[in-house]
Parts: sequence; C-alpha cells; structure tokens
Amino acid sequence: MLALASSVLQFLAADLFIAVGSSICSAVGSSLLADAGEPEYTGVLMGLSESAQALAGVLAPTVGGYLYEYHGNASPGWVSSLLCLIAVGVFVGSVGSPQKNVSVVINPSQKHASKIA
Repeated sequence: MLALASSVLQFLAADLFIAVGSSICSAVGSSLLADAGEPEYTGVLMGLSESAQALAGVLAPTVGGYLYEYHGNASPGWVSSLLCLIAVGVFVGSVGSPQKNVSVVINPSQKHASKIA
C-alpha cells in the first residue's frame, strides 16, 4: 500500500493501518512469547525478541534510505511488502495442519491398543 501512495494523505492513511496492526501484533506477540517456553527461559526469549526489534529499528532507516536513493521512491514499500509476504509464508508453513488430540489407552486384557479421539 505504501508503495502505491501517490500523495501524502494516501501515505498517512495507509501508515495508520500499519501502525495499528503493528501495535496489536507487538502486544499479542509478546504475550504469546511469554507463554511459549519454560518459565525460566521467558526472560531470554523476550530479550532476544526485543533485541531483534531494536536491530531492525536501527537497520531499517539505513536500508530504506539506500533503496529510496538508488532504486526510486516506491522501492522501500515494495521491499517491505515482500518481507511481509515472506513472514506470512513462514508463519503459515510453521503452523501446519491441525491434528486431533489422540490418546492411546492400553488395556491389559486386550491384545491391541485402542485410540480415543
């Protein structure tokens, strides 16, 4: 959306949606990350996540300025769109298909295990 903006007003309107989505994803991501691992590793996971965000905040203006200067004013928008598509693909690929919880009950009187869905 940012790459296609032809005026400042269109750019600000598109950026508003990006800012709201980023805020929501940041809050949800932090809470999911806090519940993701063992409690003793929560600080490490949160620290790595915040460090990656800080590194991106330092590198993004430099890379964006380079792209803008040498490849045109729409190129930072196109590159960020490509990175978002890659992130969505990685997320969808890592989630996989849902599986049923299957418990296996072994009854000593039976010769085989029975599945309970």
